Amino acid sequence: MPKHEEKSSKTLNEAKNLVIELENELKHARASWSVFTTGNGLHRQSLRELINLSDERHTFDHIIRSSATMTVLSLCRLTDFDKPNRLTLSKLKSLINPAQYIEIYAENASSWHSEHLEYRKIERKAVIEHIPILHSQVSKFLKSTQLNNMRKLRDEALAHRLDLQSLRPTYDDIELVFKDAHNIVSLSSRLINGKSWDPKDYIEIEELKANDFWDRFEDGMKLKYASENPKSPQ
Repeated sequence: MPKHEEKSSKTLNEAKNLVIELENELKHARASWSVFTTGNGLHRQSLRELINLSDERHTFDHIIRSSATMTVLSLCRLTDFDKPNRLTLSKLKSLINPAQYIEIYAENASSWHSEHLEYRKIERKAVIEHIPILHSQVSKFLKSTQLNNMRKLRDEALAHRLDLQSLRPTYDDIELVFKDAHNIVSLSSRLINGKSWDPKDYIEIEELKANDFWDRFEDGMKLKYASENPKSPQ
């Protein structure tokens, strides 16, 4: 294999693997976030009432606090500065680099419809046009107020226990960070694989899993409370 083809193949494989790893990391972050949101929601009023009657509040609080913390840590980790062996969104900018590799991705796009010359031209043109858009999205995301407040929270409050209540992200802040990260990974997948990544299905699955977890947690608490308080009305 000629050196330029070997380099093209290596770059494409690295980019494909990076996108898969980023998708998986976002899934892990969403799993933690789903545990937090489904356990902390108003629809869990019965669970809250049960917790107030038992001695399990510390367990519940620990799960809620840990799931929120893991969400913040995962999202911030993905937005750290790019270094060797780090899984970051910034790495997309170096791997999908218009100055060095745009022809690699354009040629790769041409192969998606090898039997249709017109489609090949369209895909090639679309990839060339969207690579700068990807770079712009990543840069804008890394400078966003919501993300930077979350990173300060990670660096100071979570790492050093400093009181930074004013930086505590809201539900909407975290959802916006998820949305921006999803859009970046989805566009990257489109440029590399010819198919956008749709996170909708896995988000629904993680919410179902989280609800099942809290259902089991609540059922366990009911059994424990009933055994410890046999004369209490159920």
